[in-house]
Amino acid sequence: MKKIILLTSFFASLVFPGVNVGGSLMMATLDTGYGDVNLNIPTLNGGFAGREGNFGWEAKLGFGLATADDTDDDGDEWSLEIENFLQLKGKYFFQENFYGALVYTNASVEACAVWANECVSDDESDTGFHVGYLVNESFEIFGGQVFSDDDVFEIGFSYSF
Repeated sequence: MKKIILLTSFFASLVFPGVNVGGSLMMATLDTGYGDVNLNIPTLNGGFAGREGNFGWEAKLGFGLATADDTDDDGDEWSLEIENFLQLKGKYFFQENFYGALVYTNASVEACAVWANECVSDDESDTGFHVGYLVNESFEIFGGQVFSDDDVFEIGFSYSF
């Protein structure tokens, strides 16, 4: 009977997930061959999340709010824009409010070499790792590496309804 109740509550959390909205700051360090370019892009996102015991999940959609610009060591200008992204998190709660999450991110970006007047659009997908803390039942803060093979980090917050 206990297993049936757990399975029912698990499926209910999938069908009736919590809705959340939030923001984050994506921080990317790109090596252009002429030095590193540091780009910080604020994002707005919304998603659905659920939790059953120590396990949780979240599906999040977002988009960049601005284009990030920077120059490399010899003064060449570069820009990056996040057109949209999808992020899926599988969470494990170590304590009641503290979790670690395996994160899958698919992002559509446009990168421009302003000095050459050339832009390239691309879709990037990879996995990373986040840690997060539930401040209360509605407010959460999180951060971590978004892509495992690149220097792309994210810090952010979400508010659940």
